[in-house]
Amino acid sequence: MSAVRPATSGDRAAIAGVLARAFHDDPVFSWILPDPDRRAAQLPKLFAILYDEDAAGMRLTTPDV
Repeated sequence: MSAVRPATSGDRAAIAGVLARAFHDDPVFSWILPDPDRRAAQLPKLFAILYDEDAAGMRLTTPDV
């Protein structure tokens, strides 16, 4: 079992990367960004922005993200 802990600003890039990979083949993101290479480049940026915008929310992670 992994230990869950609050995410910090140091986790931002890793979490954004995990979410970008998880949503890469999502139908909505595939429609918005049809080129897979561009989508792979843009989604981490989008999820990093969303991470920053959710400062009041609860962000949790594990040691291996």
